[in-house]
Amino acid sequence: MRQTLTFRILTKLGFRLSPVTYGGRGFIGLAGSALRIWRNEILQAMAARSVLLAPLNSRVIRPFLHKCRGVDLGENVFIGQDVIIDGVYPHKVHIGNGTRVLNRVQIIAHNRDLGSYKQGDKVFELGYLVKDTYIEEDVSLMIGSIILPGVRIGKGAIVAAGAVVTKDVPPYTLVAGVPARITQVF
Repeated sequence: MRQTLTFRILTKLGFRLSPVTYGGRGFIGLAGSALRIWRNEILQAMAARSVLLAPLNSRVIRPFLHKCRGVDLGENVFIGQDVIIDGVYPHKVHIGNGTRVLNRVQIIAHNRDLGSYKQGDKVFELGYLVKDTYIEEDVSLMIGSIILPGVRIGKGAIVAAGAVVTKDVPPYTLVAGVPARITQVF
């Protein structure tokens, strides 16, 4: 892929951008991406540490701020403190009605594409693998769990504290561990 002059200048200035993801973008495209990411980071920070109207934080303010970022949120969603929902592709995260996302949960919709990674490659130069992440209705994501890109968590499922979900979770199951495995079916 041919790299734009803007990309080459930013690289010379020390910016570490993926040529696969950003190499073909001109100044306007890169500036637009930067502004979108900054806006999302500001809203993410406000949602994570919101102290306004404390009783309304988890059910009103944080969900509203994440909706402003582009996250697809259902009704009556609870979002705890320090929850991180993908900063670059928030619109790829879908959370169903009545779901509870407790403190310090991370929900990710993109990550480096390691499919062609080999010795001598620089990880930051690899492109991104972007996938929709679905959390269906009435799911409980316990403290510190991590949901990786492309995962679908079924209705009524429970993800235990600290679990790392790398694969789909069937409805009405409890998963725990790293990587998360089914420990109980309801």
